Amino acid sequence: MALQRKMIGDKLCFFDGQKEILSLKETVQEDCVLIEINGSLRSDTEHDFQDELLALTVVGMKMLVNFKGVEYISAGCQNVLLMVEQKIEEMDQGGLVLTAVSPKIKEEFEKTGLSELLYFED
Repeated sequence: MALQRKMIGDKLCFFDGQKEILSLKETVQEDCVLIEINGSLRSDTEHDFQDELLALTVVGMKMLVNFKGVEYISAGCQNVLLMVEQKIEEMDQGGLVLTAVSPKIKEEFEKTGLSELLYFED
């Protein structure tokens, strides 16, 4: 069963049946785009996650991705972040910064080696 997308207020939410599994809130600030993520970045969210982040690259600003509410991230979604970072660098837009990453999630990045290729900030 495909995930259902729904805008609730200023958040884009993804549902698996009745259960919300992921939400993204995007805020354009003075010098960056802030993306707040809550829930699980599962494999079945990979394409939607990629589409949302790539759409934000056209803003032409640094992207701050707040991971405070992230409970899980798949290897595929980690690769999405790397691809988006590379696209932002190609466009010379200031980069992608992952903030408030829990030790559990940081460990997932370390397992794939992406902790060496992405920029993390506390």
